Amino acid sequence: MKLLIVGVLTALCLTASGCSKDSEVKSFLDEWDSLTRDIVKKVDAGDLDGAQTALDAKKAGLRSKLTELQAAPNRVSADVLKEFDERFGRNQMKMTATYFNNWKKWIQSGDTEKVEKLKALFNDYARTFGTHREVS
Repeated sequence: MKLLIVGVLTALCLTASGCSKDSEVKSFLDEWDSLTRDIVKKVDAGDLDGAQTALDAKKAGLRSKLTELQAAPNRVSADVLKEFDERFGRNQMKMTATYFNNWKKWIQSGDTEKVEKLKALFNDYARTFGTHREVS
């Protein structure tokens, strides 16, 4: 998914004129970063329902913006493409670290309910943004 997103944005950069989508991409990234930070904070605090609620509240709008940016006929600058790639990686690493750190803690404590909620949240995030393989 990451390669598809970067590929589409690169194609837009090569085929269109102007950089009118740069600010929209940055706005999307700011919202996505904020959501990821909020989810990580809630998961680390053990508030999986709150984390899922935060994702549910934002995912449709963010997914729509991402789809719109992928289909936009305008250019995105090379600097913004690079920033997208970097921030994509950071969000992916944050979620992966959060998943594994908390999964381990809750597996060791026998809290299977939290483990299942964490898996569902992680998989929902992955489907929304195409960041990870789903876990089973």
